[in-house]
Amino acid sequence: MKKREWAAFIAMTSIWGSSYLWIKLALREVGPFTLVGLRLLIGAIILAVIVAARRPYFPQDARAWRALVFMGLINNALPFVLISWSEKSVDSAIAAVLVSTVPLFTLIISYFFLREERTSWARMLGLLIGFAGVVVLMSREVQETVMSDKLVGYAALLAASLSYAVAGVFARRNLSQVETTIQAFVPIVVADLLAWAGVWTAENAVIFPAHPLTWISILWLGVMGSGFIYVLYFHLLHSVGPVRLSTGAYLIALIGVILGVIFLGERLDWQLVSGGGLVIVGVLIVNTRSQGS
Repeated sequence: MKKREWAAFIAMTSIWGSSYLWIKLALREVGPFTLVGLRLLIGAIILAVIVAARRPYFPQDARAWRALVFMGLINNALPFVLISWSEKSVDSAIAAVLVSTVPLFTLIISYFFLREERTSWARMLGLLIGFAGVVVLMSREVQETVMSDKLVGYAALLAASLSYAVAGVFARRNLSQVETTIQAFVPIVVADLLAWAGVWTAENAVIFPAHPLTWISILWLGVMGSGFIYVLYFHLLHSVGPVRLSTGAYLIALIGVILGVIFLGERLDWQLVSGGGLVIVGVLIVNTRSQGS
């Protein structure tokens, strides 16, 4: 990646890496659907301002609009709700780690649907090294919670990871001609409508938070994690491809674990140190220029 793309990549992973901490804090007072509905509403407002300023070209064909609506489901509504719901029982650090399986799902799906994303042995090695780091990071949790009720939360997080992977490949195949601001804005609006429908069906009523920290969490998740972040995401998706972009999930996991240790009192041990090192090495290998891809 070029320097500008590296800067966007680091910004994106830093914002999303911190999101698991903010989600955990917000869930102390609001339900998962309400949290998703509020953060997406704020994100939609931010993106609406960007769209109004840039005045991008909206697609005219029905196929593009169907694709944008589908992206709202699989790239926003479904994974956001699954992650928020799972964090009711799963630590924020472990949530970040499990969602970092996105690159392996993306690699497999891309192999069948994206000709330009045929992987090299070097890229496969980098992905496997990064995933080994993820395994090390979560090994302690698996040892302690096998057959526990947290396994349902783990399954939900893996489903969110798969949903993100499908979305990245789908967007690359079907939305490359749609301007990135539109790719960000329309799905967010669709996802927010779905989230509020979930509020009334699953949570029965909207309960607005009263604690300032909850609002700070929601504002961060809305402005940064659901607004500006998607302009970066879709720019990188079409400039570096979904496989390279998905490796950001490894750094997101590392950031999520570190923040969990610092702010939520989670453990700092050999798994964190060695696993984090493997994550960084894996990302660097996948993004090296020497692959010629």
